[in-house]
Amino acid sequence: MNNTEKTKHELVNQDTVFAGTAVEIVRQMRDQAYFERGVDLAVYLGHLTDLILQIAGVEITLEGETLDERAESFVKGLIAAGYFKEA
Repeated sequence: MNNTEKTKHELVNQDTVFAGTAVEIVRQMRDQAYFERGVDLAVYLGHLTDLILQIAGVEITLEGETLDERAESFVKGLIAAGYFKEA
């Protein structure tokens, strides 16, 4: 997937807004998670999906081979689960 094919999102939940490509959004989320700062994004995605399953019982499946594809499926999963909506 090249840069021209990457979908831009703006996710909103109450007073939280994340904007950019799916990878940019995952990076923003990671950077706000104090103990996850600096963790590889692919590893962070795994941690986050595990945490969501443990705490909320919601399974978000990461699909695709590349980080871009996996992050995109994560963002779509967050929207489908109702955690965020597109602005």
